[in-house]
Amino acid sequence: MSTYEERELHYEESQRRSKGFWDFLVILALVVMGGVAGSRNLLGWGNESAVSIANTSEIVENARDYVGRNVIVRGRVTEQISPKSFTISDEGLFGGEPILVVNANSQPLNVSINRNTTLQITGEVRNFQPSQMQRELNIDLQGKPYRSYVSKPVIVASDMALSPEISQVTRNPKEYYAKRVAITGSVESIYNPRLLKVSQKKWLGGTEDVLVFFKNTPRVAVNSGQKVAVIGEVRPFNITEIEGNDLLSGNTNLKAQLQQDYKDKPVVFAEAE
Repeated sequence: MSTYEERELHYEESQRRSKGFWDFLVILALVVMGGVAGSRNLLGWGNESAVSIANTSEIVENARDYVGRNVIVRGRVTEQISPKSFTISDEGLFGGEPILVVNANSQPLNVSINRNTTLQITGEVRNFQPSQMQRELNIDLQGKPYRSYVSKPVIVASDMALSPEISQVTRNPKEYYAKRVAITGSVESIYNPRLLKVSQKKWLGGTEDVLVFFKNTPRVAVNSGQKVAVIGEVRPFNITEIEGNDLLSGNTNLKAQLQQDYKDKPVVFAEAE
């Protein structure tokens, strides 16, 4: 990766992880769970099943406030301890103290987790008691690597996805094809309720965008310029696949535009109901 690309990637990450971005984020994929958008408390109002957006540093520094709560975090993997456990910290040069993550999902992440892999994780924050958690989850959590995390917060993950920048997906699409990703950006264009263009700002100006196709119409209203997070599978653009969902019926101009703009480019097939 060139110095220019590294600087651009760092700029995009710093834009994405700002608190202002998170505060007004619409998590489109969470409509599957009946979520209410536009709040840091996304699912339910103040009840224990609510899902809150948080930074890993916030959880580590204010553990009592988060234990027993469900959260969504983004972070870079700092160490992989086992196939089912690793640590993450906030993105950027000064990510803070790492937090332990235990993958309780029976479906493994379909990618190898390496140091600096960026993930979006949904799970419950608990106080790490390895013996009790090992019995409950049937995961080996004993040994020296875990000792420094005892009685500290741990995220028991129920869902995980790669969380690349849009530019990473568009520049290296083959690396992400058939993989589940969580992307964030601003809605640049709304072709129809199930077909959006989502973009991110670049370091030296301009934007990088990706086409997002929803298998079903999201129950959360989306407006142009709104900041969103989308979870879905990356696939090559295929006009037949989109057209087969009655999205382009009678709209030959849109069909031609999409073919011109997105031929040989990736599309995120988003999860929503």
